[in-house]
Amino acid sequence: MARTNVDTGLSLLQWAQIVGIDPFVLGQIVVKDKQAPCRTPVFQSYDRGGTLGRDDIARAIQTAERMITHHLGFFPAPTEIVGDRYDFHITPARALHGGSAWENHDGSPRVVPLRFRHVLSIGTWARSLVTTSAVTYHDKDADGILDTFEVNVTTTLPPDELELHYVSTDRAGASTSRATRLRPVRYTPIAGGYRFNGHIALCTKPTLQSAYIPKAVELEDNAQVLQQRFITQVEVYRLTTSATGAARVYGDATDGAQNYQDVSVIVRNSPQGVIAVTPPALPTLNEDTLRALVLSYIAGIPERDGMMHPQFADAVAKLATGLLPSKSCGCVDQDAIMEYWRTKPTDNEVLADDELASPWGATRGAVQAWRQINHPIPYPP
Repeated sequence: MARTNVDTGLSLLQWAQIVGIDPFVLGQIVVKDKQAPCRTPVFQSYDRGGTLGRDDIARAIQTAERMITHHLGFFPAPTEIVGDRYDFHITPARALHGGSAWENHDGSPRVVPLRFRHVLSIGTWARSLVTTSAVTYHDKDADGILDTFEVNVTTTLPPDELELHYVSTDRAGASTSRATRLRPVRYTPIAGGYRFNGHIALCTKPTLQSAYIPKAVELEDNAQVLQQRFITQVEVYRLTTSATGAARVYGDATDGAQNYQDVSVIVRNSPQGVIAVTPPALPTLNEDTLRALVLSYIAGIPERDGMMHPQFADAVAKLATGLLPSKSCGCVDQDAIMEYWRTKPTDNEVLADDELASPWGATRGAVQAWRQINHPIPYPP
């Protein structure tokens, strides 16, 4: 598939759709007996294919997401933060005003402002297997090229809790993660469940993409060939949040036993990233020795139809393309697209003063991303 080993909020295929890169090329696919603008596919990494690889693009996306997160104070897509540490001791000022490490002087729970805003839930991601479903391939636009995969899922679960992942053998036994998830996909309700569909570029077998000497994967409408080169099944997982061990306060135990206690946390203000810690009914830690709150939570702008919100996706994609270390594969059209965002604006391009002040560099990608973040195009909520 158009996959990467690098964890990103923006999928490679969404990046390609925004920038204008052929998804077949990104998925390492060459269509048999069909002329294409580019017949040199993108491989997994630069050292394997000799050209800019999917992992190189994903690392640029990851860097762009971090740069934008640092500026905004929140992630452009839902992100799992594990083991974030905050001071949680009783200060002289709190003691002076009658407060404790657990509560304010008026008895209200102590609030803690988090490092990242737009808190979605407290806990870590938990995936549970729902079913394994067959994959079929179709020519959606009747141009003689198989371009779409479909998966029918029988379930009563809500579709926004479902994810499609490689089966265990296709992902070499690796744990499920954003790197093993097929995205973006869309769904339509059917009798007893949902039909998911997406671009066939998501379905190239990972073993062919991670080969020591990678080759282009030739696509043809032949059942045997499809079975050899493209995935035939996916695992459907339900994504929820597990609050087990998500919030712990550390200090010295009154009984000399464990040095932490699990606590309950309430999200007081999601956009501002403010939580309240509920005091435990039976404290087991000496209050004078409390030191830290260690928290795991999910934060970021919610996805839309399984994709990064378009306002932030556009900024991430343009900035990431401007950060790429080189052009792509030598194909004129694709290299021209990447080179446009990697180079500085010309003297004939009129830029506002605040656009010239972009802290992310002077490439067109950096300038466009800065413009998009600071002067966003309004999208429907």
